[in-house]
Amino acid sequence: MLWGILPLILHYTKSNSWIQLKGTAQGNALVAILVLLFLNPPTMSTPALVLSFLSGFAWPIGMYGQFECYKRLGVARTFPISAGLQIVGNALLGWLILGEWKSGRQIGLGMLGVLIILLGIVVSNVVFPLVKKEEEKTDKKAVLLLVLTTAGYWLYSLLPKLIVNGNPMSEFAPQALGIWFSVDLLVYVVGRQKRRDVMNRDGLVMTAVGTLYGFANIAFLYSISLNGMVKGFLLGQINMIIATLLGICILKERPKVGLLKTCIGLVMIAVGCITIQMI
Repeated sequence: MLWGILPLILHYTKSNSWIQLKGTAQGNALVAILVLLFLNPPTMSTPALVLSFLSGFAWPIGMYGQFECYKRLGVARTFPISAGLQIVGNALLGWLILGEWKSGRQIGLGMLGVLIILLGIVVSNVVFPLVKKEEEKTDKKAVLLLVLTTAGYWLYSLLPKLIVNGNPMSEFAPQALGIWFSVDLLVYVVGRQKRRDVMNRDGLVMTAVGTLYGFANIAFLYSISLNGMVKGFLLGQINMIIATLLGICILKERPKVGLLKTCIGLVMIAVGCITIQMI
């Protein structure tokens, strides 16, 4: 739910994507410090610490790809591709590597749920025809960037599940540290941002917003530990429903595909999540 609220808050901020990325990392780190100070999570083994750190390090890579492709392709093209890749990738990793789907019934329901969710995303986001003019053709390099960086999201979800007897509270701090290091590399090395341009008033606002991501991240870690990687991730896709409805009702956005198709797509996403929950 918190991830679904974030786009609404970001709409009212004037910061660029680099400040948003850095602020999210800082807010998430603040939540991690609070967890360490007040909850005193149990210690972890060295392999568990490394896996948690790498999980956090991978997340901003996926986020960076989305930000870049929003500019190059537009949200209407980027979002269905990114969400579809995340769903398919996490489902296949959960099935093939973690063995979360064992019986024929589980595999059948799982793949059916994935298909329904993908169709719901297409119906609620994609405007047909996709290409009206020659100059509007999809940038193949941008699509390749999105495909490659989406691997960051896959690792973010997969690596915590590889920890034996993992504890979400223990995993959170090293993951937050990984996010911090990765974001700094992206913002200051790839983005070539100057520290004074990032650590300003907008940066402080985004840090406050980033705390919401931190709490959402804790909820996600608990979800995948309790429900498994596939169910935990796909149930998180309900944030797409929340974000879309908030955009229509509060921001007064007019869906490019029309309100009816948007509502049909949201219902399909919900049905897909319920189908997978039945496994």
